[in-house]
Amino acid sequence: MSKDYSIVALIDLEYQPENIFDILKRGKEIGFFYLKPDLMQYNPILLRSIPDEKAALSILDIEKFLVAHFENTFFFFYISNKDGEIEICLNHFSYPWYKSYSSLNIEDIDILRYAKILMDLIMPWRILSFSIERK
Repeated sequence: MSKDYSIVALIDLEYQPENIFDILKRGKEIGFFYLKPDLMQYNPILLRSIPDEKAALSILDIEKFLVAHFENTFFFFYISNKDGEIEICLNHFSYPWYKSYSSLNIEDIDILRYAKILMDLIMPWRILSFSIERK
């Protein structure tokens, strides 16, 4: 599991349950499947699927993040409150996409492909900031 990259977006949307629900709904529309996080279980394929956005919202209240499955990759999906606005973060990529399969080290993760996922997710809202961080 890679822990080196984070993709973070701050959007011009008030941090309210109904707005978070809309983001979760938008994620489903573009192909996200939400999984209940289990920090003791490192294999995301074995995690339990969350049936709908309402259940995902209630888990976010407790866990502060979800595991998202998109196409053939998994990542942590955080929605947090930053000065009253919604901040979304994708990180901890499992089964990551690589630029080339001839070299499978952390520097070769196709991080721009993940950035595009986040851009697609937040497209309906005004973006206040967007960053790719390496830790």
